[in-house]
Amino acid sequence: MAENPALTPDDVTPMTCARDGLDHAVSTAAFAEGRRAGLGIYRAACGGMVEVTSMTCPPGPLCPLCVRALNPRVVAIPDQRGSRQGGLVGLIRRLHHGSAA
Repeated sequence: MAENPALTPDDVTPMTCARDGLDHAVSTAAFAEGRRAGLGIYRAACGGMVEVTSMTCPPGPLCPLCVRALNPRVVAIPDQRGSRQGGLVGLIRRLHHGSAA
C-alpha cells in the first residue's frame, strides 16, 4: 500500500470493485490509464486492481486500505450508508481538511 499525500478528495473517484465489493479510491490519472488500456480495470489508491461494477450498483463499504493510503492517520471508518459521493469522497474530504488544520 503506497501512501500518496499529494492526492486530494477532488483527485479521486469512488469505484466499487466487482471482486471484493468495496468502494476504492481511483485517482484521475489511474482512471485515464485504465481507460487507455481498455480493460475496465483501474489501480486504486491502496494499490489493488479494481474491476468496476456497474455504476448503477449501490456503493460498497469503503476500502480501509484506500482510506489509509489517502490519510495515514488512524481513523474510525464511519457507517457505510448514504450516496456514493457521501461515502468515500466525503470521508476523504473530511480527513483531508482535518489534517490541514
